[in-house]
Amino acid sequence: MTMIPVIKASGTPWDIGHVMGSLLSKHLQNAVERFDERIASQLGENGLNDKIESYVACTEKLAPRTLEEIRGMAEGAGVGFMSLFCLNAAQELTYSQGCSSLAVNGDATADGSVILGHNEDNSPFYSDHCYVVDGTPDEEPAFLAFAYAGMVLHQGFNDHGIGSVGNALYSNDLKPGVPKLVAYREVMRSEFLEDAIRRCIRPERANGNNHVLASIEGEIYDVEVSATKYSLLYAEGGVMAHTNHFTAAELQHLDAWADLLNSRIRLNRLRKLLHRDRGEITVESVKRALSDHANYPRSICKHVKLGVNEGVSTVGSVIMNLTDKTLQATSGNPCEGGYRQLKMS
Repeated sequence: MTMIPVIKASGTPWDIGHVMGSLLSKHLQNAVERFDERIASQLGENGLNDKIESYVACTEKLAPRTLEEIRGMAEGAGVGFMSLFCLNAAQELTYSQGCSSLAVNGDATADGSVILGHNEDNSPFYSDHCYVVDGTPDEEPAFLAFAYAGMVLHQGFNDHGIGSVGNALYSNDLKPGVPKLVAYREVMRSEFLEDAIRRCIRPERANGNNHVLASIEGEIYDVEVSATKYSLLYAEGGVMAHTNHFTAAELQHLDAWADLLNSRIRLNRLRKLLHRDRGEITVESVKRALSDHANYPRSICKHVKLGVNEGVSTVGSVIMNLTDKTLQATSGNPCEGGYRQLKMS
């Protein structure tokens, strides 16, 4: 198995984006071409332009550094800025499904560590488009994060001890605003936990999403967000898990999907595995949980199977230990191993 690549980048937001785009140019060109074809067939060029202009304007105003990073990435990769931005607004333009996330602290781990984990589910196409960013921005926290295909959905941690993973939520109150993926990159800029939470709940957001946030002190919050409302869930017993549906009672009416059965099955299974090992959880036991095949092929570790589960699989997995400042990531299914470990210096 080919190890997931690591992209080291530093400097201004544009510099960081340009390095990423230059080193990943072939991957980004393929991803943009595929996305352009798929979205054009669903929305048509006019529908796409009408939607995307408002998203760009809101992002320019509220997250200019992230937008500049996307601009640099597009130029480095030799792709159009609007095409790459559309890829980062994918979940405002069309629905996809999947992803499972978790966080545990010293109340649940064997050695007191704070650990986060995430499986990214998407089209199998993206299995070959994953990477880790080792970023050292000017005048901002350094970070290590899993990402793929030029999207800024950074699942990782920074040198202030803030860790972030998350899941897609699709709310029925979608509105013009900042695309949901931008919040992931913005969290990597945060210096303390409240700062991270506030970056997820900005009122100008366009869509729903879920963020599992943790600090090196062991505080864990799940932030369920729709376009207009949010709820904070605190980790009881040191364990937090989440998939793709609203769990806060006051937000459940906002789910845009009628069929969320698979999300509920994955969440129940992930909670069961974590609580079974509570007090003895390690990075290795988190790997086992993320590799679990109960309800195969639509399991936590999701696989393609003709006639049953053809369009989505687990395309990558990431686990981070905030306590010892390590991140492990792999492309493809975690059950196949191949995690690459990095340590923040």
